[in-house]
Amino acid sequence: MIEIDIKGIKELEDKLTNMAEKAEELEGTKKVSFDELFNKDFMIRHTDYAKFDDFVIQSKLVPDGTTTLTEEIFTAIPDDDFDEYISKITKFDSWEHMKQIAVEEYYKKQLGL
Repeated sequence: MIEIDIKGIKELEDKLTNMAEKAEELEGTKKVSFDELFNKDFMIRHTDYAKFDDFVIQSKLVPDGTTTLTEEIFTAIPDDDFDEYISKITKFDSWEHMKQIAVEEYYKKQLGL
């Protein structure tokens, strides 16, 4: 019989316990800001912009002269137009797809994956 010395089981157990605790904290409805979801790292990896506001403003789907993105301006953008813009300049095929990936990455980061 071959014996194998397995090391790190306690560390793995601690990590899994920590992940389970974090998962419980994330359970349910949670409000997450656009800055948290579409953080600089996400934006740089998935777009040519470091800031979500700049990404949206450069879409030309906002009023001329817009330098600061507000919730009112953002929600006024027609969904179909924003989907088209996203599909043209990112790997995402829609705004929903972009949000979905941002949420997945947010949860992975929160869980330490």
